[in-house]
Parts: sequence; structure tokens; C-alpha cells
Amino acid sequence: MRRAARKLKSRRGASIIIALLVMLICITAGTAALTAASANAGRYTHMAEDQQRYLAVSSAVKLIRGELCGRNFTAMAEMEENRLPSDETEQPTFQLDVTSSYDGVFEPWLKEPLEELFRADAVPEEWWANAGLAFPTAAGGTTYSGLAVETDSDEPLLGQVRWELKLEEDYTITARFWLEDDGERYYPTVLTLPAAVEETTSDPQRVGAGQRWRTTKTLTARWDEAEAVIGQG
Repeated sequence: MRRAARKLKSRRGASIIIALLVMLICITAGTAALTAASANAGRYTHMAEDQQRYLAVSSAVKLIRGELCGRNFTAMAEMEENRLPSDETEQPTFQLDVTSSYDGVFEPWLKEPLEELFRADAVPEEWWANAGLAFPTAAGGTTYSGLAVETDSDEPLLGQVRWELKLEEDYTITARFWLEDDGERYYPTVLTLPAAVEETTSDPQRVGAGQRWRTTKTLTARWDEAEAVIGQG
């Protein structure tokens, strides 16, 4: 009987040890699972924030592309010559007038530099000389920096998107976008809009019945969405 009692006690001790081992294994497995779950939760949160940044920049690019594409810039230069009768010794007089228009919402920014390009690139230098005016020189492109996106969109990070607008000498418009967050720039993107440019120069036409003759130079530039190129910046 004593021997049987000792065996019974021995079996109980072994059962307790096995139970403790099983409990230890469960605790270890649970801790590992919680650690993995916590790491995954942090990773998923980061991925969600990164996705929001990407969507904000993409929305800004599409918004500005929609405002710039389908717009037209038109400009016209008229050189008027007042020819005197052949028996007069006085030289003929010339008058040069330049006008332009831009039909987009960015008219306050783009009309003036576009006209400057037209004056220097399209209007013949001799027209300026005939009118007694200095021939204008085109700048190396006009850039507007530090711009923000203004919209009623509910995109949460759209207000953190910054962009800049540049007009190249060949009438190409380049816009650069990025999202600023804690001093970092995310998803830099470049939108390039080449211009379709048409130019015409008329033959001198008599104005009325007098000795006034007019020559006209016209230019039209258009930016089409089909030609837009979006790439990493």
C-alpha cells in the first residue's frame, strides 16, 4: 500500500510538471502571436498612411492637369506701315501693336509670360526695329514655386501637397508635385504638357484707300490632355 501511494504521488507530480510545460508553451506562443499582430498592425497603419499620400498627390496632378489641358493662348502682332508718295523724301512710318489672350483659370500667371515669349520668339526683329522699339529678349522660362492645391475635395492630405509651375521657352508647361510631411517629400511627380503651336504671317494688306499697309503675325498654342506625360520627379 505504501508503495502504491508513492507511485500515485509520483504520477501527480509528473502531471503538474506537464501542465506547467503546456502552460509555458501556450504563453510563449501567445506572446509571439501578440508581437506579430502588433508588428503587422503598425505595418498596416504605415501602409494606409502611405496610400493616402499617394492618392493625395495623384488627385492634385489630375486636378491641375484638368485645369491646364484644353486651354488656348492666342497672340497677334500687327505691323502697320504708312507709305508716303514716291516723290516725298520723308521715310515711311511704322506702328507695332501686340495683343494676346489666355482662356484658363491660370490666366493671371500664364498670360503675361506667354505674351513675352511671343514677343521675343514670334514677332520678327525687324518689326521692332521699324517701329523704333527695342527687340525683347525671352527669359529662360518662368517659374512659380511654393503653390498649394485649393479644392473642395475631401481628400485628407490634399492640403499638404505642394507644386510648382514652369513655362518653358517652347511653350511647354511643366508642373512638379510632392507631398510634404514632417520635413519629408513623398511621391514627387512631374506633369509635362507640350504645346501644339500654330503660326501664320499674312502678306501686307492695304488699309482703306490710302498708303497704309498692314502685316499680321498670329500664334495659337494649345495644351491637349492626350499629349500630357506624367512621370516620377
